[in-house]
Amino acid sequence: MRDVRKPELWVGLQEWAVTCQALAAGELTCVVRKGGIHEPQGGTFELQQPRFLLLPTYLHQDPERLHPHWRAGFDTAGRDPDSGAFVIEHWAEVGAVWKVVQPRVLEALGPRVPWTSEELMRRFRYRGDPWLAVVAVRVHRMAAPVRVPFKPEYQGCRSWVPLGEPVAIAGSTPVCDEPTWAARLEELTSLLAAQEST
Repeated sequence: MRDVRKPELWVGLQEWAVTCQALAAGELTCVVRKGGIHEPQGGTFELQQPRFLLLPTYLHQDPERLHPHWRAGFDTAGRDPDSGAFVIEHWAEVGAVWKVVQPRVLEALGPRVPWTSEELMRRFRYRGDPWLAVVAVRVHRMAAPVRVPFKPEYQGCRSWVPLGEPVAIAGSTPVCDEPTWAARLEELTSLLAAQEST
């Protein structure tokens, strides 16, 4: 594994552009993952890196699958401005990961995640294996956007994309201040821990 203390990152997480937009604005603090058909180990998501680039993707984006609170953002993030590249402006640092195995836990998250209840349940039950990973992330804005040309191996339903070249992240700033991030992480921790213990 590469030294995560260096001011560069090599791996990105593909996420819907509308979700990346909300994360970048400091309005969302977590992502929800199950794993795509190209994931290793039969489509199971695993946290490969504690820090990773956010790679906005437009594959399968559908406003009807978004929680109403986030649907308006689709108007500004629904179309790919540069289909030949990832335009990377943010990276994320993981604060906590929870494997949720009870539907009521997901229901309790409400607009803290970008999906409708129906979409969450669809992902929860994907491949007949009921669970989802909720990942709390602190997002950082890079000093300047970086354009990474799209390669064929980046295609498909996969979470992690190892890039061929490092992306410098020196000079980045968090999109949420420390008190806001700490409060949101505590809220998620309390909510998920309380739900899972009942």
